[in-house]
Amino acid sequence: MSPPAAKRVPAIQWRLRQPKKRLPLAKALPLLRAAVAAAPHRRDLKLQLARTLADAGRAAELVDWLGAIGDEANVDEVLLYHLGRAALTTGDHRLACRALHAAATRGFEGAFGYYAEALSLLERADEALEAGLRGIARSATDFKSFSAVARILLTRGQNERLWDLCETLCQRGATGGYVPSAMAFAARSPEQQSKVSATVDAGRWFSAEQLCLPEHFNARLSAELLDHQSLAALPAMNATDGTGRRINELDIVGGEFAQRLLAAIRNAVERYAEQRRPPAIYPESASAPSQVALNSWAIAVWSDGHETWHIHPSGWLSGVYYAAVPDVGLAADNHRGAIEFGPFPFGEDRDVPSWRRWRVAPRPGLLLLFPSWYAHRTWPTGLREPRICVAFDVIAPRATGESDAVQENPP
Repeated sequence: MSPPAAKRVPAIQWRLRQPKKRLPLAKALPLLRAAVAAAPHRRDLKLQLARTLADAGRAAELVDWLGAIGDEANVDEVLLYHLGRAALTTGDHRLACRALHAAATRGFEGAFGYYAEALSLLERADEALEAGLRGIARSATDFKSFSAVARILLTRGQNERLWDLCETLCQRGATGGYVPSAMAFAARSPEQQSKVSATVDAGRWFSAEQLCLPEHFNARLSAELLDHQSLAALPAMNATDGTGRRINELDIVGGEFAQRLLAAIRNAVERYAEQRRPPAIYPESASAPSQVALNSWAIAVWSDGHETWHIHPSGWLSGVYYAAVPDVGLAADNHRGAIEFGPFPFGEDRDVPSWRRWRVAPRPGLLLLFPSWYAHRTWPTGLREPRICVAFDVIAPRATGESDAVQENPP
């Protein structure tokens, strides 16, 4: 009698995200405003209102509210951080600089990168570089600080210094985020370029697959998404610009067809990990995380709607599924409606030998999977018909903070 076959251990195991009980923004905001007005000394209420306004993309209201509270000495550092980010969004760079400087001075680590950005926008590059380096020194995974530093060093032609900084961060465990992109731009010697090419290898880490789903599935999914009660305006602080709508936390609030799609996506992610075992998609990484969760959202864009260059710094693996794609025809520029991949540009609008950009033409049913540190952008279709997609991050339990697209300069 032959021995029983060994049970195959899956490459990754899923951990379901728990739904959070929260009111719709339209109901939550008036209640929070009233609560803060009634109890102006309650820090917890003010923080909750600030986060809710930020999530709702109400940067101007956030600036008006927190800017009127008083000088920086009397404001909580987390509130100052939210004020600074909102001021960046509204274009008040001086206010952003003051608020973020105060938050960073009080030790709020998340403020350093945005403070460096505000200083850069005020053309105070030396101070921006110092602020970004301070942020990295405090936390090797402060990718916002690192992106500010990388931009300045590349502008100054200090490629060797940037390469050395990247290697130091890799040794400290910060192997994803903007680091591979910075190494691609900093690489000069054949050895450095070869190292980058081996790291970013699209032939290994990029996957394009046509999902096998029932007939009319995409039409029903698209209708479900467009009719969803959580469909809302695009948030001002994310990477999507132009005309569009969005559903957050689709894995929690999604309907029947969304959940069926997400189940198919989980299966595809498992195949991806199994085929690349051990799937060390981060430089210097030994394996995939043993447990992951799926964070997903839906986006519908029209006309000028598009994504600017961004990465997903909280993710391990990211992806997008196209439910509806308008027929763009034979555009003269040959990339209308496309998604483009490559290194994050840091303001450098050029290709690099070790990591050349490439484009993919979306089509209904297409699923793309890629490391979360692969930078990407999309091109607008210029048409009234919506391009509807479901995007997602596969997140390790250790990941914290926002698991959404982060752009270099929020509008």
